[in-house]
Amino acid sequence: MTCIPDITVLKSSIATRTGGLFQTSTATVTLVVNYCGECTGENEAPPDTPFQVLEDVNGTYWDIVVGRPLAEIDSSGNRTAWLEAYSADMTLGEIADVNTETIPYAYYYVKDYSCRQMPSGNPGLWEITVNVAMMKIDNSEQFPHCSVDIQTTSRMASAWRLGPGNTLDPFKVPTTNTSGTGPSMGTIADGYWEPKNWRGQVAQYQDVDGFDVDENGNPTTVAVEQIRYSISFVVRRPYLEFIPATGTSTFKTNESYVEFVTNAQCYVNKRNDIEMFGYPPGNLLCQEINSEPIDEQFSRVTLVLVWDEWGHFDQNIWAEGGKVGALSDQSYSNTGTKDRIMTTAFAVFWTTSYHEAFRVTSMSDLMPQAVWSVASAAITAPVCYYPAE
Repeated sequence: MTCIPDITVLKSSIATRTGGLFQTSTATVTLVVNYCGECTGENEAPPDTPFQVLEDVNGTYWDIVVGRPLAEIDSSGNRTAWLEAYSADMTLGEIADVNTETIPYAYYYVKDYSCRQMPSGNPGLWEITVNVAMMKIDNSEQFPHCSVDIQTTSRMASAWRLGPGNTLDPFKVPTTNTSGTGPSMGTIADGYWEPKNWRGQVAQYQDVDGFDVDENGNPTTVAVEQIRYSISFVVRRPYLEFIPATGTSTFKTNESYVEFVTNAQCYVNKRNDIEMFGYPPGNLLCQEINSEPIDEQFSRVTLVLVWDEWGHFDQNIWAEGGKVGALSDQSYSNTGTKDRIMTTAFAVFWTTSYHEAFRVTSMSDLMPQAVWSVASAAITAPVCYYPAE
């Protein structure tokens, strides 16, 4: 150290900017480092370079380290954050813990800084300008950093049967069939739906039924409707807090990051285990969870849920004895003399690649505050005009 400076905050330098949706909030502060009249000892002199100034200040009076909280250090080595807030990734439980002082606020972290001699011309006056940032929310009334995007699309599939069928032969999709007979999702056990519920080797409980649309066992190609729900919110990547007086820093993680990034495999290619946004169990498939950076510490996570008209199932033709497919002379022709007879598949059953479930309970508590409420308001199971109830 060259000599002990007097350090003050230049009040007119403090500026803040509150960011919008998925944007960080920033602040700027300038520290005046004054060596004038302080360097009176033998061999003491004001510093000649900004590197010497930063060496004098950093770690002794202030922590100014990129990616760490901007903090003032008292004579006992205790650190106090210059600016703090609720971070946008905090769950309702974490915010409650902050309010009860169980855990600290999130501290604005240093993005960058600069040091220069003040333009007054006095060689003993220097200034350090520090830019800090945080992805924050102010209070519970603020709209969260969240969005719900909805897209409709179709996938092409092979069909031997289509709905709605008629009263005696209704089209039965496992995820929506509540008749008590025919293919269904059945009861989930240990996060898994057993295939026996929709291919149980008994016609009454296996057959798709509905209208025949194949010819001689050859399926037709149909468009199966889908709705994609993309729920986006903020998570905070592993981060560091105050520089410890002794020992080594350890990275911290918050609940939303652990649940939806670290544990993403617990959701992807799995169905909702209980009702979710009005959809019965098994109707919503988590197709993917993506994470893209917003800034140095925060990412935007997008959880994609897909509803499928066929419940994420496909049709297959049944054949006794392992044959290609049995045919019958079923028909849905108008009455009268039939002179264009078509044979169709004798029986059709459902197959799927998605047997596992993800846990819906406590998802709302593990998402950042209010995200689940936004998603619940935006996502509603579709109610169509036909078939008429």
